[in-house]
Parts: sequence; structure tokens; C-alpha cells
Amino acid sequence: MRALMLLFVSLSLLLTAAPAYADRDHRGRQDSIEDLEREVDRQHRRMANQLADMERIAAQLPPSEARNELFVVIDSSRELLKRMARTDSALLDAATAPRRGGTVVVHPPLEPVLVAVSPDTLDDIRRAVQNRPFDDDRMAILKDATASRLFTAVQVKELVKLFSFSSGKVGAAVWLHARTIDPENFYVVYDALTFPSDRDELRDRIGGPR
Repeated sequence: MRALMLLFVSLSLLLTAAPAYADRDHRGRQDSIEDLEREVDRQHRRMANQLADMERIAAQLPPSEARNELFVVIDSSRELLKRMARTDSALLDAATAPRRGGTVVVHPPLEPVLVAVSPDTLDDIRRAVQNRPFDDDRMAILKDATASRLFTAVQVKELVKLFSFSSGKVGAAVWLHARTIDPENFYVVYDALTFPSDRDELRDRIGGPR
């Protein structure tokens, strides 16, 4: 019975401690990738030896359902150890891959991917704006519908054309300029403005070149 209790305690400690080394912040605690590799290898061998010891103890127990369950747990733990070894190997490969000539290559962060609204969403916004009879009301709906959305310059042009008067067109263009994912194409929006003075006003308000 004492041997069985020791086996349970040992197995519990193993399953608790096994993933601990994977969670270490080795970037701050290890002096080098080589040190980390040696530590990982040492932990793997230690856990494999503990599993072998537990299997030996379990074999000395009298036949019972508990003994059979222990062998099942030991086998499952050994399979888990194999998967952990494969994962650790992949992580170490990823950690060493950027190293060139002893220098760690720091890659710049990826730029966020900006996505404009879908054609269906654009149609919904267009209908909501068109349903308002006056430009002031249309501007209020436009701001509510577009506050957290992004658009292409061509889509902005379509929305600007929904306004009847110059002030509404220019105001809509200014509002949507900050929500345009391709500002280099914003010049197409000027085609939606009727008068040269409107185009000049828009340039002034968004800081565009004259």
C-alpha cells in the first residue's frame, strides 16, 4: 500500500511539473539558446527516468484494477512526453532559425491588414443615407453608419455623391477621408464634386496639395 501511495504521489508530481519548464521565461533566464537546449534535454531525460521508475513500482503491485489504471496513466504520460518533445524541438528550431552569424535577426512587426466594407454593407449604408430627405440628416446617418468602418476611395466617392449640396458633399468627403484605406487613390473622390471651389475646399480641409 505504501508503494502504491508513493507511486500516486510521484505520478502527481510528474504531471504537475512536466509542463512547468515549457512555461519558463527562458529569454530572461537563459544565457543562450544552447543553454536552453541542454535544459530541455535534461528535463526530458529526467521525466523519462521517472516514468520508468513508476512503471517498475507498478509492476511490483499485486494485480488489481488500480494497478491496471496506473499502467494506462503511465503509458498516456509517456505519449504526452513524446508530444512535448516534438513541440519543444519545433520551438527551438523557430528560436534558432532567425540567428545569422551569431546575431539575432529582429524582424519588423507585420503591418495591420485594412479591409474595406463589403459591397452589401455599402449598399445598406447607401440606402440608409438616401432615405433621409435633407443633407444634414444624411450626414448624421452617414457618421453613425461609418464611424467604425473603412472604405476604398471609390466607395467614398459613391457615398459623397448621395449628398445634394456642396457643403454636404465636402463634409462627407472630409469625414470619410480618415476612413479610407487607400488614401493615395483619394483623387477619384474629387470627381464627385461639382465646382472647382468645392475641390479646393476639400484639399484645404484634408491637407491635400493644390
